[in-house]
Amino acid sequence: MSRMSDADLLFLLSLSVIVPVTVGLVRSRKISVSYQPFLLYLNISLLAECITYLFIKMFKNSAIPNNVFMLVECNVLLFQFYYWRINKDRKKFFLTLIALCSSVWIIENILFAKVTVFGPVFRFLYSFILVLLALNEINFMIVRENKNLFKNSKFLICLGFMIYFLYQILYEGSFFVNVILMNSDTIAGRETRSQSKGINFSKSIITSFAYIAAFIKIVYAIAIFYIPARTKFPWKLNLVK
Repeated sequence: MSRMSDADLLFLLSLSVIVPVTVGLVRSRKISVSYQPFLLYLNISLLAECITYLFIKMFKNSAIPNNVFMLVECNVLLFQFYYWRINKDRKKFFLTLIALCSSVWIIENILFAKVTVFGPVFRFLYSFILVLLALNEINFMIVRENKNLFKNSKFLICLGFMIYFLYQILYEGSFFVNVILMNSDTIAGRETRSQSKGINFSKSIITSFAYIAAFIKIVYAIAIFYIPARTKFPWKLNLVK
């Protein structure tokens, strides 16, 4: 029996997103419309995982679909934070964030022709922004909410965001350290003990990220279960202009 490849294992773990997607589809007609960007994000994530896996199998490189998905993920999640608490001031703030992140992505991936490799600048930037936004929402709920926060869908989602994107920052750093160490070994023609330990440590962080991501997807599924029901006369997302 052939051993499962790392790519196959990572793909199977990534399919954990099917769990929250399924829960979301079951409850889609009942849950508040203010969570629609989050549900859209989960469905796009599932599609992106499948396309990424195909690129790995066919071209041995998934940078292009991965980079495109990162941009989509960033913008959709920024819209989600905006829709949770709509007002005119926040609209200007989030439009500025979207413009900033999109500009950085275009500069890094288009102007510098980095779309075929895993560029670090945009990944670090949007992960850092989303961590801060999630932390801000959690602080807001701790101060304002009196009920059990672990049954609060927004709290669970923001907690998942904070853990996921904090680890993504660590993951991206480990990925590039691993590349640098491997390249230095190739140039020198040898591998020192410290470099070997660094490479192994970086690889362990990269592998662990898939398990962390799978756990977060389960948290998302629980959060969707607790999303409040849609009101009888739902408000529209375009009320504030």
